[in-house]
Amino acid sequence: AAGMDKEMVNDELKRIPINLPNREKGIDFINVYGDSMHPKFCSGEIIGIKEVELQYINYGFAYVVILKDEQVLLKFVKKSKKENYIILESENKFYESKEYHIDQIKKVFIIKGVITKTTM
Repeated sequence: AAGMDKEMVNDELKRIPINLPNREKGIDFINVYGDSMHPKFCSGEIIGIKEVELQYINYGFAYVVILKDEQVLLKFVKKSKKENYIILESENKFYESKEYHIDQIKKVFIIKGVITKTTM
């Protein structure tokens, strides 16, 4: 699964300090790791995220989801046929989708921007 160098400490997130002019308040920036969301999000990119309530997500879009067992996942959130479940799906079809009961979800973050790294 794609993940970030984000971990919970006393229910607070460790944050990477980035200063950008005119950025929206309340956005944190985290690193992307892994290839499960490639090519949509690539390992080494930095994404800007903002916490949202689960009830306000738009199905079919990518979110950062923190599970109660502390897993941090960058996935597309899809609607499940089972009541009170969601499907977390990778862009890279090599990875299987997984269903989670909404009680397993601790926090959800919308992706507000991407900083890509280029090499020359």
